[in-house]
Amino acid sequence: MINSLVIRNGRSPLPLLACTLVGAQCQTVCAQSNATVTQFKAGPHVGRTENALVAIEVRTSASDGAVERLRRGCGFVIRCDGLVLVPTKLLGGSVEVAGRTEDASDRITVVIRPGQSGELRLSAAPVRKAKMSEPFVVLRIDELHTTSARTLLPMVLTAATPLSVLWRSWDPSLKGYGTLRQESVVISPPDEGNETAAGWIPFAEPLVGAPSGSVVMGPDGMIVGLTGSPSPDGRTLGFTSFASLGKATNCVTPASLPDSTPSRAAQVEGDGSLMIDVPGGPIWMPPAVMTEQPDMQGRRIACVGPYKIDRFEVTNDEYLEYWKTTSPSDRKKFGFRSSHYPSTWAQGESPFPAEMAKLPVLGVSPRGAADYAAWRGKRLLTPYEWCLAALGPAGPTDPPQWVGTYIGQRNAAWKKITQMHSDRMFRNPGLQQQNVFVPNALRLPWIAKTPLFDEAAVWSKRIIQENLDGIWTLFQSPDYVLAVGARTFDTSPHGASDMLLNAYEIVAPPPSIRPTNPSYYLRSLFAPGRQGRDDPWWPRTIDITTNGAPLQPLQRLRRRTLMSPSPEEILTWHNINEVVLMLAPIGDWQIVPADTTEVSATTWAAGRFPANIIDLAQSLAPWKQPPAHFTREMGMEVPLTTTDRQFAPGASLFYTVPVGFRCAR
Repeated sequence: MINSLVIRNGRSPLPLLACTLVGAQCQTVCAQSNATVTQFKAGPHVGRTENALVAIEVRTSASDGAVERLRRGCGFVIRCDGLVLVPTKLLGGSVEVAGRTEDASDRITVVIRPGQSGELRLSAAPVRKAKMSEPFVVLRIDELHTTSARTLLPMVLTAATPLSVLWRSWDPSLKGYGTLRQESVVISPPDEGNETAAGWIPFAEPLVGAPSGSVVMGPDGMIVGLTGSPSPDGRTLGFTSFASLGKATNCVTPASLPDSTPSRAAQVEGDGSLMIDVPGGPIWMPPAVMTEQPDMQGRRIACVGPYKIDRFEVTNDEYLEYWKTTSPSDRKKFGFRSSHYPSTWAQGESPFPAEMAKLPVLGVSPRGAADYAAWRGKRLLTPYEWCLAALGPAGPTDPPQWVGTYIGQRNAAWKKITQMHSDRMFRNPGLQQQNVFVPNALRLPWIAKTPLFDEAAVWSKRIIQENLDGIWTLFQSPDYVLAVGARTFDTSPHGASDMLLNAYEIVAPPPSIRPTNPSYYLRSLFAPGRQGRDDPWWPRTIDITTNGAPLQPLQRLRRRTLMSPSPEEILTWHNINEVVLMLAPIGDWQIVPADTTEVSATTWAAGRFPANIIDLAQSLAPWKQPPAHFTREMGMEVPLTTTDRQFAPGASLFYTVPVGFRCAR
């Protein structure tokens, strides 16, 4: 059963969400009060750059507190629910105690609206321990909602791009922060190597007087980076761009184009690039996702600014359009093809059949997905944005109505199927004997050990399929990937399609997870339940497993080793597995993160095949065929009559996990 924590209140469950989720327990654990969550809902979430600018005070103290060093700098609010970005080198350090250097602890104060009316001084702490080699660190302030600033990647910057540096410095004569300083700057031309792998961009002329963490503002008032520590003579030589922001946080992803620049995406109804608006506001984070987000520090409600999201996942034909624009020289570069060419495409001019054009492109690495998004003038989603777009503000606590219907129909079908099998056993005592079915009559579907009971096994298959066909039809082959928008019922509260079924989707990974080729993605998991002790029936266990999970659908098979099962065995077990996956009653559903795109199935020792495992059952004939709901999902597939000889002997199958992506702005 779904544990629903909120009740629908018109179209917005948030007032009840605040009262329900932010009680005494949440105030202790989450540090988010009713008043704060109400501010999350009210907004605004994004504002002018100068309003997002903050001052930072770091007091570094010795262990006994007798020696203290004060440093001041700047930063800015990067997300409206109290997340602030500052240079890493502004924090940490040491003090001199009795002639020796001692590691010291920091007390951090963030000054909101420094030098202005309503100045606010708040304590903050880093959300994760950053390496000093990382350019940025994120600070968290509890019980705060204030306007943030939008960020921009440096890819649009040239020596002609107008840039400004903004800061507020401490004025001893005022015993406070002075007026806003804004200086125009010019960066070095790109042919002078103005950006390194670390994201460093030098100024054409040094800037004097700017403290560490001053914000560099680019087109449309969007922030493109932060300055580093000035030299002893007060000169600042450049800034660190947001090309390396992912090393610090995935709470935001910078835009690839300024807001005023039209993107490559055509805004035409019916076009796969059509984007929809998602208003900013709070999101009750799914537990499995929240635990992997260091920015949250255990808090369950995040707040994001407004954004746009693709209505559909990126399709094969859309990604092919991008691939054709890549240069032949780039394709020859080490790692480019492996990170940009989908692992599910065939080689050649026609990497997929025409009927797959509108299916989501699968098997693109995070780098390839990010580069495609930038080519479109977009970016990848953050996990927070994905959850808000997919689930609405109440998150998984208030699922779409069809989710409950799907779970209910699955469980009702299981109950009816087991009752029909039980009745047949009661009417035919001979079926209750030992050594009739594999492994016994309580495991479904029935597979007879000898041809003597073939009729009962054929009946079992027919009854199961008849009771599942309606679910397959109504929910349109829920275990498979279909053309985008095909399942019209799978529409999010904000109008995005296919966010719970169809392909899983790449999002920006947490800084602690920096995959190269494997994708960090979110998926909707419908978890099998467990029967009560009074119910002995259970779907049979498929002896072939992929990392402990059931077999993937047959069409996701990428390769198999020399000693893999025969084509007949592969078809047989995939056919049974398709039925078993739909048989299992569902106990719950959740949104979960994962970070791999390929799974392997190590099934049995060389020479020991499925027929041996089930004691040489001869009555598998009803299952020796392709699955009933076979759907072509990949342009590249492994013909069942061939094997891959480049891997060590052993019964192994290799599958592609159906990971796609969509873009945001």
